[in-house]
Amino acid sequence: MTSIVGSMGRKGDSRDNAVAEILFSCLEFECRRRHNFADLDDAQHVIGEHIDGFYNPERLHSTINYSSPWSSKSLPL
Repeated sequence: MTSIVGSMGRKGDSRDNAVAEILFSCLEFECRRRHNFADLDDAQHVIGEHIDGFYNPERLHSTINYSSPWSSKSLPL
């Protein structure tokens, strides 16, 4: 028997996947619309570069007091 823990939100709860939805929305707006991907490898490369080069080190996120994920790691909780 497996011990699977269900999601904390209920079906239709918008807060349950809000952070993931924001990520995908930003990727579509900031990355996908600016590139015509030749193939899957090209898409993976461009999206990886966007996440590692801008989204995590520079982009300000409201869920962590408008700081970047990398800079928030050095802030005290």
